[in-house]
Amino acid sequence: MIQESINHTYQLYGNTVATIRPIRKSDVEQLIDLHNRLSDESLFMRFLRLYRPSVKDMQFIVNMPVEQGAGVVATIQSGNRELIIGMAYYVHENRYEAEPAFVVDDWYHGQGLGSKLFEMLTETAVSNNVELFKALVHTGNKSMTRVFERSNLPMQTFIDYGQQEIHIRLQPTVADLVFGAAY
Repeated sequence: MIQESINHTYQLYGNTVATIRPIRKSDVEQLIDLHNRLSDESLFMRFLRLYRPSVKDMQFIVNMPVEQGAGVVATIQSGNRELIIGMAYYVHENRYEAEPAFVVDDWYHGQGLGSKLFEMLTETAVSNNVELFKALVHTGNKSMTRVFERSNLPMQTFIDYGQQEIHIRLQPTVADLVFGAAY
């Protein structure tokens, strides 16, 4: 569960400060706007095809019960309103495994925001007993791969037909503790 009151700030280039906070039901329109601002390349790297999510897709994400998943967004102040510039969420595959996904507005690429989103998402997942993230990533998406590598979490990569499945161990299993880490 993500407590609504938990917010983290992160200094971007210049004087811009991003706030990373739990995703809210009221974020749907802003999340659609975020995806509409993304380049075709960013959309392809995120969805492994050229796809712009629908309102229904975003409603699913913001309305997920904690047993199904959780999400966070990165925001900045733009004039007198909050603007979402990144999002990260995970959806449970089973009780202890989940698939993470995240995206950052093209304008804010290369500023470490993806790493900060992943860090907060990982903290949330661990607090909800997720032990393993299984991420499906295009082999050309070096930025995403670097985010996972920089987390210093144990990981394994499996490559097949232009995409990679990256397993990221968030918590040691009993077998890891008894027999030594498998990763």
